[in-house]
Amino acid sequence: MDTPNTATANKYQALQGVTTKTNGQQYTTPPAAGSRFPETMEKFTRNMTDKNILDFEATEGNKGWVRVYRASYDPNPRETVQRLKHVIPRLVDAPTLMISPPTAAEELRERLPAPWHFLISSIPEKSLKILTDQTVWSTPTITFMVFQYAPALPRYIMTLKNLLIFDYEEGVKFVRDTVIALIKSLPKAIDFLVNHSSPED
Repeated sequence: MDTPNTATANKYQALQGVTTKTNGQQYTTPPAAGSRFPETMEKFTRNMTDKNILDFEATEGNKGWVRVYRASYDPNPRETVQRLKHVIPRLVDAPTLMISPPTAAEELRERLPAPWHFLISSIPEKSLKILTDQTVWSTPTITFMVFQYAPALPRYIMTLKNLLIFDYEEGVKFVRDTVIALIKSLPKAIDFLVNHSSPED
């Protein structure tokens, strides 16, 4: 039976929407209908070096993007990594979790620094799904969002190699027809063009 003090405490906890795991880790309970999917309005790879992007893409296994909210942003990436390494395994099963901080291509001269997008890897698929399904995680020490990893979109569709064509009308037509035929044979390429083309294209 609750005493007046414990009843008040339980009511306060329910009002605040806090979930406490058996290991003591607390996080804000998401709404019954789920959290609204945040729109970051920034590329995950914004301001990263090309080598950093390639290294992230080469990382094998399950992986995802973690973005820290500005309010809990720390300009020291190492400190942020330590916080995430402490919190995430206490939220989900992730005993071998790896967190890779990004490398900036150049210093950003903005009023507020853009939040870093960290790469998490070496995490069980089930645990990653739990993180990405809720998306927004708010704990007493750090608030962050977790997104499915998606590689950076290339600036080209395909590369033609070892093709020698002289610059005349028939040669140009051959290249054009070859590229069009190849695109038509790839449904994903057609979807990409339809979804990313402007009315003028």
